[in-house]
Amino acid sequence: MGFPNAAMDVAANNAWIAEQTKKDPSGISKPQMMVTPQTTADEVRAAVLEDGFVVQEPFISIQCLCGFRTVSSAPSLCYA
Repeated sequence: MGFPNAAMDVAANNAWIAEQTKKDPSGISKPQMMVTPQTTADEVRAAVLEDGFVVQEPFISIQCLCGFRTVSSAPSLCYA
């Protein structure tokens, strides 16, 4: 995952991470999605379901909207 900064292209980072983890023949690697306060629940849902992302983020409202299981509260780990 790239180091978060204000100029970062979050979508491009997430796409690259998904692409790289799909190359793992063991299937053990899971991409970790970078989110921002502007990330929508639909974006998170699609990334988790389509690309196998796990999401660790402090914005608990996004996880609640997505309806995914969580491991703990803040910060939470969201997975399908």
